[in-house]
Amino acid sequence: MTKKLPLFVLLVCLFILSASAQDKKPPKSPPPGGIKLLNGYVHIKGQGIDTWVGRIKKEGGLNIKYDIGRLAGEYVSHCLRENTCVWYKEQQLKGGLVKIALTQDGTIIATFPKTTANFYAEVKSQEDIADFLIMILTDDETQCCEDNATANKSLDVMEKQRLS
Repeated sequence: MTKKLPLFVLLVCLFILSASAQDKKPPKSPPPGGIKLLNGYVHIKGQGIDTWVGRIKKEGGLNIKYDIGRLAGEYVSHCLRENTCVWYKEQQLKGGLVKIALTQDGTIIATFPKTTANFYAEVKSQEDIADFLIMILTDDETQCCEDNATANKSLDVMEKQRLS
């Protein structure tokens, strides 16, 4: 009996710890560029290697992914180069230029060249396109990517060291 009691206490403690860990939600982080989310959408910050990545999604709805940073490149240029754009538009916004395209496979892409910020999502309806544009076009490049700015400075330093 005395050997079973410590084991029982240990199991109870482990159960309580695992239950409390499951109740904790990850801290909310603001979307990049101060993007204003529509009702029901949440921002989920990801873990990139050399760029800033994450998602903006709505349960049962649109799932917008992003990849931001100099090493991300310009996603819109792929559909232009491969001639897979259904349509392509450019617009000068307050913060800079935005390039937007819809691909033949139903992916909408927005690239902000100044910050090399790419947002993309598979769209299934006109409403998905509207939601994407309404949110993404609130992007303010002056607020974009503080983490990424630090990463880009580190990349610049590493590149200078490599060339020395």
